[in-house]
Amino acid sequence: MPNQLQTKTSTEQIEQNKSEVLQPGIKRILWGGSGLLVLLLVFTFALPVGRILFFTGGLLSLVTLVIIALQAYIYSGQWKAMAEGLAIERAKTDPRLRVADVRIQNFEAGKSPVFLVTIANGGLIDATGVELQIGIRMDGDTAVDWSAEQIVTIPASGQEVYAVFSTSQLEQQHIDGFNSTVPLRVVGHFTYWPVGRKEFCYKYQPRNIFGLPQFAPCDFDPHLNTTLRIQGAVMKTSVGNITASVQRNPPAKTKPQEEGEPDGKEDSNPD
Repeated sequence: MPNQLQTKTSTEQIEQNKSEVLQPGIKRILWGGSGLLVLLLVFTFALPVGRILFFTGGLLSLVTLVIIALQAYIYSGQWKAMAEGLAIERAKTDPRLRVADVRIQNFEAGKSPVFLVTIANGGLIDATGVELQIGIRMDGDTAVDWSAEQIVTIPASGQEVYAVFSTSQLEQQHIDGFNSTVPLRVVGHFTYWPVGRKEFCYKYQPRNIFGLPQFAPCDFDPHLNTTLRIQGAVMKTSVGNITASVQRNPPAKTKPQEEGEPDGKEDSNPD
């Protein structure tokens, strides 16, 4: 069913391309033929004799010329639309690379961390001759420690994991810093046909809970305001820096007692 829908969508796109290409040109050819017809009439009435024969021959030649022009234009437009449709279909099978996952291993004191970058290919053709380079930015430095650039192949509808080994050992103060405010980023780029160069950047997420990925895109900010409602109170919190604004429910209002209405207490001194 999805394949049928995809084929139908592609066919509709091709037909739309044909319509967009052909309609303006056909109108211009028809307007041009109309102008030539007006000229033919002018020349016909300007002749002293043989008007009918001249007009008949000229009209036949004009109609033949317009038909040939229309056929040539339609064929060229159809060829262009078919070429565009073929390019659309080919783009669906071309390699499409993306970073599927970034994680870190040996993230412990006394060990050398290993950064694992998973790159997936969503296309139906192998991505060959991919130029890949991965870098690590630690301790908030502006400089990046780059790995050697490599030429790799990523299979169609598959993925590959690439490891970058650090030569330095972590200390507990480093881990505490990364889990607080010190940024830790994995950056890189890959170049492949037909897209070209594509860069990526992922940052380490401290206080990782709920099974979230260890790294998130660098342009993603998790510090969003949220509102918690707790029975009679509204608390506004901000992840990281917590601020609270508590509003309690107002006390219930007591209805005033009307005159002559019993107060609900029995008289302790009966007559």
